[in-house]
This record gives sequence, C-alpha cells and structure tokens, in this order.
Amino acid sequence: MNKLLVPKTINCLKSYINNDSRNGEWLIKEFSNWQIIEEMLLQVQGQEMPKLTVGLLYCAMITIYDKEKEALVTYWADCDKETREPTEAARKSIGPLGNFILLLLHHIYDMKAFTLNVSHYF
Repeated sequence: MNKLLVPKTINCLKSYINNDSRNGEWLIKEFSNWQIIEEMLLQVQGQEMPKLTVGLLYCAMITIYDKEKEALVTYWADCDKETREPTEAARKSIGPLGNFILLLLHHIYDMKAFTLNVSHYF
C-alpha cells in the first residue's frame, strides 16, 4: 500500500461525509457494534489506523449531530426519572449517533482491558 495516498483518501472520505449526512450515518451505524470497535480501535498493533478511523468517526458525529441533537435530548428526557431506564418512547426517539454513544457508555468498563494498547497514543 502506498502510504502517501492515505491522507488524500482520508480527506476524500471526510468530504463525502461532510457533503451528505447519510454517509456519516452509515459510518456510525457500521461502528455501532462492539466487536468492530474492539477490532478496529482497541486490538490493533499500530497507531495510524485507529487515529485515522477515529478522525472519520469524529467527522461523522459532527455531521449528524445537528440532525440528532433534539432526539438525544428527547431520549434523556423520556427516561424514567427513578430508574433512569429508557421508556419505549425514548427508545424510538434515538438515532444512529445516540445508539453509538449508548454502546460506548455500555462498554466503558470493558475498555479498561485495552488501556495498555492505547496508552501510547496519547
């Protein structure tokens, strides 16, 4: 693989994501799977691919946030006040970004097992 083409390819992908929010939604939906996150971000040996992938995910999140911010507020507002469990209305209101965020929150303690792998990135 020609490493000189990677930055141009990433910029091209970011342009597609920024140009049409459906592309960002698709990317977020694809990464709303814990096994994919482990494989692409947590279990890798190099540091380039996770950084590039996170850059694309960040771009996608920014692109679809405006579209989903009201749904995110509705989700938290519709949760049961005592148990903080989502109601059926809350579950129906959440979009791809909300699902992705909830997945990450659900597995936040699972990430501790990978801290040795990612500590050299920061």
